[in-house]
Amino acid sequence: MATLANAAAWNSSVRLVTMFYHWGLVRDYAHLVELLVKHQAWLKQPVFKDDGLLLEELVRQWPQVDGRPRIWACFHIGPYGLIPRALLLKNRGVAVLLKDEVFEEQRHRYVAQFLETFRRQPTDGELRFVRSGDRDCLVQLKRSLEDGLDIVCFVDGQEGSAERKGWTMVNLRNVPIPVRYGMAVLSRWTGAAVRPVVFSLIQGALRLCSLGDVHPVDADQYQSVLQHCYDLLHDLTAEEWVQWEFASSFFEVVMRDHAGKETTVKHEPWWLPVMTSQEQLLIDVKSGQTTAVPETAHQDFCERVQALIVKF
Repeated sequence: MATLANAAAWNSSVRLVTMFYHWGLVRDYAHLVELLVKHQAWLKQPVFKDDGLLLEELVRQWPQVDGRPRIWACFHIGPYGLIPRALLLKNRGVAVLLKDEVFEEQRHRYVAQFLETFRRQPTDGELRFVRSGDRDCLVQLKRSLEDGLDIVCFVDGQEGSAERKGWTMVNLRNVPIPVRYGMAVLSRWTGAAVRPVVFSLIQGALRLCSLGDVHPVDADQYQSVLQHCYDLLHDLTAEEWVQWEFASSFFEVVMRDHAGKETTVKHEPWWLPVMTSQEQLLIDVKSGQTTAVPETAHQDFCERVQALIVKF
């Protein structure tokens, strides 16, 4: 059972499974707790897996395309750190778009992976990195495409330097989600196709999904390009959803949408404990509402959930 020391991870899992309930992915309360356990376990998995067999399988399943540079629209789902490495093994040069806050850490990891695979440092024509917060970010990416490199960008990471510009809405399981459309701008500017791809692990086996190439011919199509990418997620199973690094960040949006559709029908609440240092809180998964309870009641629910957790 979680403690205040790992409260952030626990509360993230609680938000996620609450959202799953409202997406119709949860069969019953035991299944809810099982998904919570799976998410807790996934949070402990390294993003940059060092798994030769998994990498080999990813290369084998990677979509067959022509030799023209592409914008690979990816998601922070599964061991996504393997994606640039797989492209390199397919003899593609890669430019990776990274958020400022993870730029140095992930750049070093990707370079270390290259060194491990090829036993040398990468050249600029093989592997380069672009900060999403740079004002000339799109210019750098355009130059990379002109140099023959593929672009790896994560369309769920909200990368970009402008705070108010470059946003659109997409539909994700019947909920409007705000997303950045910078890579659609890049596609229109350069003519490079956008190819959405996502891979995940189901009982340890790799599953890769991709949709066809798309690129906008005018600005009115930016939203449809992003919707095309997010359509790839609609058929994910609950086991795959727990592997989405940013899934719980959509909790507030999903619950606001739910609040606007609330009915007066009474329901039997599904309680889960929330960990805070200020007060003892429970959340009713069905309504999304939290309530403060005495410490003894909170401890009682923690013990009930713990009794279910040990079964998985």
